[in-house]
Parts: sequence; C-alpha cells; structure tokens
Amino acid sequence: MHQNSIKNIALLIAGVILWTSCQPHEQRDTHIPPLPEGESATYKVQLQVLTDAIDDYPNNGDFFYKRAHLYHSHEQWTPALDDISQAIELDPNNGKYYLLRARLHQRLQHPEQAYVDIQKAEKLQVQSTDFYTLLGELYAMRKEYDKAGEALDKSLETAPYNGLAFYWKGAIAAETGDTAVALKYLTAAMQYQPGNVETYDRLASILQAKRDTLAAKKYVLQGLQLSPSHAGLHYKLGNVYMTSGRLDSAKIHYRKALEQNSSLIQASYRLGEIYMLEKNYQEAINTFTQLHAHDKKLPDIYFLTGLSYERIGNKEEALAHYQQAMEINSNNPKLQKQYANLKWAIEHPIQKPAILQPLELLPSITPEIKPNQEQE
Repeated sequence: MHQNSIKNIALLIAGVILWTSCQPHEQRDTHIPPLPEGESATYKVQLQVLTDAIDDYPNNGDFFYKRAHLYHSHEQWTPALDDISQAIELDPNNGKYYLLRARLHQRLQHPEQAYVDIQKAEKLQVQSTDFYTLLGELYAMRKEYDKAGEALDKSLETAPYNGLAFYWKGAIAAETGDTAVALKYLTAAMQYQPGNVETYDRLASILQAKRDTLAAKKYVLQGLQLSPSHAGLHYKLGNVYMTSGRLDSAKIHYRKALEQNSSLIQASYRLGEIYMLEKNYQEAINTFTQLHAHDKKLPDIYFLTGLSYERIGNKEEALAHYQQAMEINSNNPKLQKQYANLKWAIEHPIQKPAILQPLELLPSITPEIKPNQEQE
C-alpha cells in the first residue's frame, strides 16, 4: 500500500474519532444493538438469508429445501416439514426432498408416511448413506429385519463409522434376542455417535433385563446428562432405585417420566406398586383405576386393584375386581386363591357371639361356720 493511502486512512480514522468525541453526550450514548455471537447467531443469519431468498424467489424449491434442512439441524421438525413439503410441491421429481421429508416424518413419529416418502426417494435413484440408514431404520420398525440388515450394511459400506447404522443393527439384534451381538453393535454406536441418547437407553434396557443393575445405572445416568428430560431413562432409573429398595427415589423418577410422557403407563403401574408397598392403598386404588383402560397390556391391573380394596376392608369392590381379573387372566393361581378365599368369607360370615347379660348374684348357700365349730 502506498504511503499516501496509509496517510489518508489514518487521517480519516482520526477525524471520525475526533468527531465522535465532540458530539453531545445524548448523541454519543445512542444505543447500538449488540452484534450476534455464537452458534445461535450463525443460525439466525443463515435463517434470515434463506428467508430473504425465498421472498425473492418463491418458486425455487431448493431454497425451501435448504431452509428445511436448517430447521431440521436445529430440531424444529414442524417448520422443516412445512418447508420441505413446499419444495416437493415445486419440484416433485427431486429425490433428496423426499428423503428429508421421510426423515422428518420419522422424527415426528409418522412411520407410515416416512415409509411412503423413502420409497419415492428410492424410485428417484437416491442412494446416499443417509438414505440407506433411514431405509434400514424403517424396515427395522416394520420388523422386516433381513431387509433392514441389508440396507444398513450398504450404509456402512460407504460410511464405516456410521454410528446410527450401528445403533439400528444393535437394536435389531436386541429385538431378535441376540444380546451379545446387540451389546457389541451398541457399544460401537456409542463410540462413533456419542450424542445419540437412544443408544444409552437401549443399553440400559438390555442390562436391566440381564439384572446388571450397576451397569444399567451407569448408562442411564450418562444418557440423562445428554437429555435430562428423557422419559424412558427416568423410568429406567426408577426401576434401578426400586430394585435396591429406595422407594422415594424411585417415585421421583417415575413421576419425572410421567411429566415428560403421560402415556408411559408402566411408570404409573410402578407407582401403584410402590403405594401398595407403603400400605397407601387408597392412592394405589386411584392410580390403578386410571390404568383399567390398558388391561390388555397390564393383565394384573384388576387383581392389584382388588387387593388394594381388600386391604382397606371393602370386600364387595375387591370381589368385583377379582371377577374382572378372572375374565382377563383366569390362569393366575394367586388370583384364583384370593378370589376363592374372599368369596367364601363373604358367603360364610363369622357370627359374632351374642352379648350375655350379667347374671344376678345368687344367694350364698354355703353354710356359715363359726370359729372353733366342728363340722359333722
């Protein structure tokens, strides 16, 4: 740079500083909004740029796709789905659009819609790693395990450290009863994708089934560090504490699980069991009664309700619930015995003894014997 140019720039900066220092205080104190910082700022800038592009070119599907991808990366599933659907409407022959919409449907727990979109992506010759991973995932959820395995293997051919593919191979092994293979794949998934909380949840499930409570607890706590509001992990931690007899801690985590997922009926069921152990039978009745609609999944629910009623002395309600339990699960020997005993007790009530009136004192008939008098 020439010396004259440097001199001119220096004079300009000095002039700006001098002008600023000479302004009245009110003008110098004008609020200047802070500049964006960090990842959220980058996201906001990217979002604004894409939104402006969509405003300028509303018929360009690729801008909608890119904004949907941005929403997806920040777990904003619904606006992402809206954008990618608009992209597909503008360009219905773009396979990558269907792939992203399939993933979003999967995130929003719409597996059938996801499956429809993944098939459309396949017809449009999409063959990426993400495509085969999602295809394997959807096949696994449909219990088509052979097809799932083939798709996941193709995914690993192009991306050998694909943690999500290893997770689903582990999940399939767990579902088919091969726990040793499941643990191997899930451990690899945890290594290659440590941020996937579902891996820790699945590992904890396997280890709890193997009654390895300490190892299960380790994975549960690691998972909760990643996702403190994960309902399934709170439920499993409740199970860990219940196994060790720490009922108060178990209740805390069952309730946290229900706060995050009120449809987690097993957590409510466990709470009812704890109330019975604590002899809080009325609270157990209240809890079990709310679960009667799920009697097919909880075949003992009427039996436990009946037991709670019997504990508080309400024999008629107890018997009625035992009868309902017999209709669902008549092969339960404990239920059969409890029902028979209570039915007999109701039909053969113990007669209370009559209250006897106190007898009047009879006159003494013992002869009076005087001192020193001999008896004949």
